[in-house]
Amino acid sequence: PTPAVGAAVERLERAVSDLIEGTSTASGRILSSVQRPVASRVPHAVLASLVSAAGRRSGFRMALGVGLAEVLSLLLPIAHSFWLPLTVVFTLRSDWSFTVVRGFTRTLGNLVAVIALPAILLALDDHTLALAVALAALSALMFRTFFGNYAIASFGLAGTVLLLDTALQPDAQLFVVRIVAAVLGACLSMAIALALPSWSSVDGPE
Repeated sequence: PTPAVGAAVERLERAVSDLIEGTSTASGRILSSVQRPVASRVPHAVLASLVSAAGRRSGFRMALGVGLAEVLSLLLPIAHSFWLPLTVVFTLRSDWSFTVVRGFTRTLGNLVAVIALPAILLALDDHTLALAVALAALSALMFRTFFGNYAIASFGLAGTVLLLDTALQPDAQLFVVRIVAAVLGACLSMAIALALPSWSSVDGPE
């Protein structure tokens, strides 16, 4: 590879020198990798990307999913009902498989938090410093893994939120509401993704 790179650099230097000296015999053809769209076609390309079938479908699915979740959150007599549409925002993706993965990992992370956090609170026994350390650890875990492992990030997020809520106003019902919102939101996202699939008739079977 090294001789090939050297030869390529030498040809480039020679071409630059020819251009500077005005003796270039290059055809002036622009490489395809750096070609720009024709000026008159740029608006059409931008407009096509904005109103593409995939873009419209993805936006409509998200609007429908969040809208239905918001209606359910208003009808259900539970505290922190905004957790339901928020779950849809985090789990409804542009394709079916990613929606399933996000729904499962968010549910798993929240389930572990709902099970583990009461034991953590019992062990800490309302000690302020210990609660602060636990909060810092949970939030750091969330930020560190948010774009890497969504199950662990969901555990950190749910643990942080539930720890703060419990510290402000203890309520065992919040743990139930959290996991119910995670499960309902994930199921709603998967139902929307299944009812309005992102694939076309050509690649649907695959």
